[in-house]
Amino acid sequence: MKKIAIILLLMIFSGLIFAHAPSEITLSYNKNTNMLSINVVHPIASTKAPNPMKHFIKDISVSVNGKTVIVETIAFQQSEKGEISTFLLKVKSGDKVSVKAVCSISGLKISEIVIK
Repeated sequence: MKKIAIILLLMIFSGLIFAHAPSEITLSYNKNTNMLSINVVHPIASTKAPNPMKHFIKDISVSVNGKTVIVETIAFQQSEKGEISTFLLKVKSGDKVSVKAVCSISGLKISEIVIK
């Protein structure tokens, strides 16, 4: 029984070892079009779990001044390099926009910009 428990724990933790949080989120906002562009860097090709159907960015959440206004649920990653999303977002100067990207296996990254 003890051996089975150890094997199960090793299987669970080995999956976490190969997973990783997004490494970078780049944000840009175009005032003329009210478009927020998000580039999430989450390379999976060099990992031990390179399948974009199993290891991917699963959620992107956008908050303005601490209030979540957009949640995008993703079924698989667009490329082995990461995920790109664009949203129509009406904000004003001084608003703080926060974006959170979550890996399907483990980890998350948050990036923020203040609208000028």
